[in-house]
Amino acid sequence: MKSMTGFGNAELHNDDFDIEIEIKSVNSKYFDWKMSSPRELLVFENQIKEIVAKYIRRGKADLRINFYDKRVPDYQLDENKLKAFAELLKHAKEIIGDETPLDLETIISQPNVLTFHSPAYDEDFLQILLETAEQAVKKHQLMAMQEGEKMKEFFDESFLKIKESVLFIERSVPEFQTKCFENAKDNIEQLLKESLNEDLEKRLMLELALYFDKNDITEEIIRIKSHLDKFEERLKGDGIDAGKSLNFIFQEMQREINTISAKYNETTAFEHILRIKEEIEKCREQIQNVE
Repeated sequence: MKSMTGFGNAELHNDDFDIEIEIKSVNSKYFDWKMSSPRELLVFENQIKEIVAKYIRRGKADLRINFYDKRVPDYQLDENKLKAFAELLKHAKEIIGDETPLDLETIISQPNVLTFHSPAYDEDFLQILLETAEQAVKKHQLMAMQEGEKMKEFFDESFLKIKESVLFIERSVPEFQTKCFENAKDNIEQLLKESLNEDLEKRLMLELALYFDKNDITEEIIRIKSHLDKFEERLKGDGIDAGKSLNFIFQEMQREINTISAKYNETTAFEHILRIKEEIEKCREQIQNVE
């Protein structure tokens, strides 16, 4: 089991580059991606995203790159333009009678007099960048797994509480059915003391219908126990996509316990019905943090 929240970072420093990458994630229903980096590295976003997506299936991932290229750019001087601007500036000074020396910085700053080209980012650089990104994601995953283990302990505990309460409710059914039968029997006997006419016959049928409807939660018990088995399987499984599957299981369990609550009015089971509802609600809240 793995949390959707996490943080990881990695750095690489050599003679040519300083690369620092950090990634953090928060809850999201789907995989959501954002990368912040210097403009020259945006061309590699798809490759970096592929690395991240291998590890993070759900969650809002925010990756940030701090980068410094220590290589010397390739500077080029256009001598013709330099001379042309120098002559033009010299002539302008003569016109206005300015005898100050020519400012070289002003001449060089003119468009296209001095140009430079950054060294290319080749396959070796891309390999370094992707390896650094993967190191950051692996650290992120380590934290996510640690958080996931804590949540798994919570789900293990909730599973045991729910199972215990379901078994209690199941064991209480025979006694409750007997009690309902006796109540129905008493009511029917009271009705039969009077002369049996059409109205009394309808009331008799109604009493029987209420009896069978009220105490029959067999199907609900079977289904909720089946959901518990799937719950346990996911807790013991590999944890892949556990968040989606467990969220569905909790929805179905909630549906069944709500039906039981509506149909089953055994006072001794009331506390256990509430307990199951509370645990499912807490599980549904926590599962939003699970990938």
